[in-house]
Amino acid sequence: MPLRAPSCPHLDDWLLWLDAAQQASPNTTRAYRSDCLALLTWSTRHTGITDPALLQPAHVLAWLRSLSGLAVSSRVRKLAATRSWFRWLITHGRISADPTVHMTKPRRPYRLPRVLSIDEVTALIESQRGTGFEACRARALLELLYSTGCRVSEAAGLRLSALNLDRGDAIVCGNGRRERVVYLGSECRAAVARWLVVREGLLRESSWRDSGALFVNARDGGPLSVRSMGRIVKAAAKAAGLRIRVHPHMLRHSFATHLLDRGADCRYVQELLGHRSLSTTQIYTHVSIVRLKDIYSVAHPRA
Repeated sequence: MPLRAPSCPHLDDWLLWLDAAQQASPNTTRAYRSDCLALLTWSTRHTGITDPALLQPAHVLAWLRSLSGLAVSSRVRKLAATRSWFRWLITHGRISADPTVHMTKPRRPYRLPRVLSIDEVTALIESQRGTGFEACRARALLELLYSTGCRVSEAAGLRLSALNLDRGDAIVCGNGRRERVVYLGSECRAAVARWLVVREGLLRESSWRDSGALFVNARDGGPLSVRSMGRIVKAAAKAAGLRIRVHPHMLRHSFATHLLDRGADCRYVQELLGHRSLSTTQIYTHVSIVRLKDIYSVAHPRA
């Protein structure tokens, strides 16, 4: 029988602090808890150490090496989680030394984000032309993701009370529970308005309690999950005949790149995306340059 990680009050206290003081998102808290428990489980199995105060740099390094089969991004997150935890333990006097203090994170391969062309986005959205529940919901979701550039988690958390179709804006809650205003274009507003009629009819006929979420499922009227939204986008891409793997975040990438392609200021796009740092947004300027080079190489007679 596999060993389980011991219960660790230090870990529970840190997670409560993350939630209350740092306002970490539930997804971040859940992922960080899983990462730190993974370290404790490995330590219990391979060294017999159950107390994080007894862990040495060699132990943490050996654990990280055991994760070599994972993607670099996953290993970077696991190191970030444990480093944050040990830093908190030091600050609060729970341990005397931080075993991760001199560790460097694995280097991520530099990859530009994959974006859809405007024609591909149009085909994706236009693939959902029906008037039924699923088609109206899918079209409203696709329009919202592309029109606002919001994260799929922000779309899943969007409530009716935060939406104003008359003004054409909504308030979404992003990373660190930071709120920002996003804007809905005319096509998006029309699609959302049609969806609201269908949504109201579904809830009225089923007598379900209204959860207040903009996007609801057909099972019990509860909020539509991030995973379900991913399936909707994937199904729409298949219906549109797109031969690439499309995920919700690709619409966010496309939103930013298309704005920059058409002359939007990078700082304005930063605000719309909810990025803390301009450098995070500037990756999309590189995407635009690559796209310009492609256009040049195809269009110029002596390219």
